[in-house]
Order: sequence, then C-alpha cells, then structure tokens
Amino acid sequence: MTSPHRTTTHRGLDDVAKEPCLERRKDRQVNWGMRRRVPDDLRNAKVDPSTIPDQLKRAIGRKEVTRSYGPVSHAQAVVRHRRELAAVDQLFAAARRWLTPCWRAI
Repeated sequence: MTSPHRTTTHRGLDDVAKEPCLERRKDRQVNWGMRRRVPDDLRNAKVDPSTIPDQLKRAIGRKEVTRSYGPVSHAQAVVRHRRELAAVDQLFAAARRWLTPCWRAI
C-alpha cells in the first residue's frame, strides 16, 4: 500500500517544480548551492581587467557565478536561492550598465 504522504525532494518527483540553477551537491553531507552561467556579452567583454570595479569582477570575464547555501533543507534552499538569483541578476544588470559606453564617466 502506498502512503498518501510524499516528501518533496529535488530529484525523482515530477510534481515538484525544479528551481533553475539550484543544485544539490554531495560532499560529506548534502549541501545546496547555485551555479549560474554568466551571459556571453559579459563573459566576452573586451576591457582592461584593472579598470573593472571590485563589485563587478565577480561577473565580468567569468564563466559562472556560484553560491553555496550549506546543509539546509530543500525548502530553505529554495527561499535563499530565489533571493540570491535576484541578486545575481542585479549584478549582471550593473555590469551591463558599466560596460555600456554612455554610462561610463568621461
């Protein structure tokens, strides 16, 4: 007899929505984290690395942005993931504004 209660896990169930870029890492314990690919326009930007502001160095010229959430439950990881994903999108937007010539100080 099957139980009517089904636990939500990241893998295995079709009725559980999967969050984009959220991944489950297995080291010594189960850790949740984010891997987000940096868009091509930021990855292939032709700028001098010494002129990039410190807060934008995590996005310009990198392959991906990663964050670790630690050994938390899936529900807690999803809440934190949505917040971090919005912060990474803001970082990408700030990097695009900085790369656009009309936004740079002359």
